[in-house]
Amino acid sequence: MSRYVHKARTLALESATTVTNTVLPSIKKSLETSIAKNAEFIVKDEQQAAKLPKQLLYTNLARIPKAIETAEREAGVVKERWQKVDEMSVKEVGVAVLFGLETYAWFCVGEIIGRGGSLTGY
Repeated sequence: MSRYVHKARTLALESATTVTNTVLPSIKKSLETSIAKNAEFIVKDEQQAAKLPKQLLYTNLARIPKAIETAEREAGVVKERWQKVDEMSVKEVGVAVLFGLETYAWFCVGEIIGRGGSLTGY
């Protein structure tokens, strides 16, 4: 048993040495390069940096009404098109049907993933 413990300990020490000598310097170099390339985006003022999460949140919340307005306009266009369905070509109807089937298929995939990837229990 002690032979396996010794072997595991040796392997762990070798792995730690490898990570310390090769992986960490590589990560450090990559970070330094990234920071140097993107220095203009780094906020130096701590108070301003503390405000950034709230600014992001409220900026995105302010975009919601415009997105809703756009969605309502697009829904209006779809309703208008479906009211004139007898004037639509077979290609347009086919594309609409395929889009509906694809949407349903992605819904099913999401359900399967949400259930842990199991196909049983449906």
